[in-house]
Amino acid sequence: MMPLSPSLLRATFAAWLLLLLPACEVNADMFGLFAKKYDVHLSPAVNGRVTNNGQPVAGLTLKRALKYGDLYTDEATTDNNGEFHFAERNIRSRLPGGAFTGDTKVIQSIMAIHQGQEYAIWYTSQIGLTPNQALTRRLLLLHCDLTVAEAKFYFKSMETDVLSHTVVSICRWPFGPKPNDLDDDWK
Repeated sequence: MMPLSPSLLRATFAAWLLLLLPACEVNADMFGLFAKKYDVHLSPAVNGRVTNNGQPVAGLTLKRALKYGDLYTDEATTDNNGEFHFAERNIRSRLPGGAFTGDTKVIQSIMAIHQGQEYAIWYTSQIGLTPNQALTRRLLLLHCDLTVAEAKFYFKSMETDVLSHTVVSICRWPFGPKPNDLDDDWK
């Protein structure tokens, strides 16, 4: 038997590699090595005002936590009028395309601590990975008074008739809805 030349060995190896490579890519995708990244909307821009019995609260630090797979945090501080702002937040993630990650919920939380007491400025579990008009509309106009009790709100989805959104907050909006008593729901 005659030994194969080095060039013939390389050619044979290359041919086998070309045959096996597509199978390797499929397996690599299954384990996320080459998985596609998707745009995920974590939060629209947030504008609000914090008062205490109607008077602006200046210098109050608000902490925003956004969770989708990983936790993303940032802070804002109220100005002399009690106003604050958070920028819109989007990420790129492999989670929506994963084999075991069908979850499309984004947790949104904005909290403030004033004189040792914690206040829920905003807390919801947003369904979907794209902007939501009902939530966006309210996050642009947060009117929060530290003397107002936390309440649960239900916002009808503007994108679908099937979904509604539940938010816990001390904030109120001039266009509603009216708050629901937390004690009724959480006993």
